[in-house]
Amino acid sequence: MKKSLWEETSSKRNIPEKTLPKKTDICIIGGGITGLSTAYFLKETSQNIVLLEKGHILEGVTAKTTAKINFLQADIYHKIARQSGILKAKKYYQSQKDAISLLVHTIQQNQIQCDLEEVSSILFAKEAKNVEKVKKEEALLQKFGEKTKPIKSDKIAYGYSVSNTYTFHPLKYCNQLLNHLSDATSIYENTLVYQVSKIDHGYRIFTNHGNLDASTVVVSCHYPFFIFPMLTPLKTYLKRDYVYTCEIKETPSWTAINVDSDLHSIRFYKNHLIYATKEHLLTDLSTEENAFLHGKKSFQKLFGKKPTDSWINQDVYSHDHLPFIGRVRKNENLFVATAYNAWGMTNGTLAGKIIADLILKNESPYESIFDPTRKSIPLLMSSIIGSVPYIKGYLSPLFSKEVVTKININNVPHFVILDKDGHKHFIQTKCPHMKCSLLWNKVDETWDCPCHGSRFSRDGKLLMGPSKENIEKDEAT
Repeated sequence: MKKSLWEETSSKRNIPEKTLPKKTDICIIGGGITGLSTAYFLKETSQNIVLLEKGHILEGVTAKTTAKINFLQADIYHKIARQSGILKAKKYYQSQKDAISLLVHTIQQNQIQCDLEEVSSILFAKEAKNVEKVKKEEALLQKFGEKTKPIKSDKIAYGYSVSNTYTFHPLKYCNQLLNHLSDATSIYENTLVYQVSKIDHGYRIFTNHGNLDASTVVVSCHYPFFIFPMLTPLKTYLKRDYVYTCEIKETPSWTAINVDSDLHSIRFYKNHLIYATKEHLLTDLSTEENAFLHGKKSFQKLFGKKPTDSWINQDVYSHDHLPFIGRVRKNENLFVATAYNAWGMTNGTLAGKIIADLILKNESPYESIFDPTRKSIPLLMSSIIGSVPYIKGYLSPLFSKEVVTKININNVPHFVILDKDGHKHFIQTKCPHMKCSLLWNKVDETWDCPCHGSRFSRDGKLLMGPSKENIEKDEAT
């Protein structure tokens, strides 16, 4: 997969290899901003903490973000108010404001050098038919006490800006956050978790390096595939977008995002313009190549320049537009954090604080709104309707326009892959996770699961979960 600007402009942290212990007090699964934030907010505890990462820390979704620290999140407050009521919309707004304050305070308190910049943020409609969406969102924010300022431009139909939002370099931040974890925190890379099971005095975590027992488990990986009864595939869906960058002479101090169906997300970093677009459901069967080219043309049309670098990002969304953060079961010490609806910098930081508070104090002001076990008729109906596109994912070869050679081996469908030496390899066509049909991604040259987001290299090696295994492969013949 292509590296992001953040990966290209930060040094990789060297984590020494060590033998996995048999027991710990707290086990955190996932080495992105959520896992590291949880460990940081637990640093005052006397308990031993083990953090497990299936690959290298900070090489997942945290490395692919556009890295906005922002409460202006398209028309999310109107969506929450329409489905769950204005009180929940206001509570979510307050949570994002608190998350921003928390993140900025952490940076300033620890003197973390991560290119933090205070900027204004703009919400706009490019098309006249979507002006009402922006106005409704603005009216809600004003009701919550937020000040807005109109934006005048002949390039948009309507827009406004807010202040007290930020941008930063996410990997510089997270890498330096490591320096401020407690001495009782140990990190283990290349440790893939297969399963978490309840035992008498806590939980048993099954990994490729043996089993680990823990009194408390925090599942902070991108897609919590092994948590039951979370039913993640029913409660969530995935979207993918395409991020493009180029160098420019001057970088303004603002970010922007729109409410139209064609995403335009803009921010700046030093001498770089960063632009995300062509957001679509993972189950949409338009080819990656077409989506990538669309974004490239959109970039050139808007900015009059060709992008010099690009990468792919994908996020987990909830059907009621609120993250799932907290206890998986009442009165148990199994916690989960997922479905940030593309706003991972605020929600990942907030999730770390919420879970740390629940572990240390047994309470959090945001426990109820983000409760992973919450139930409502709108959420249930949205989950049922939202599960329909997965049918396409299982039947994707029937709809895909990509031509990939297939043969049957012992009545099992296989793709035929040529390696760099021209030798043939035979890879099964189903994702090991839940047997969804894989699609070939020409842009990154990966096998992608359109249902739940697993990604594999050309020769079937696991790159991104929720799959726990490589694609089954026969030897070259």
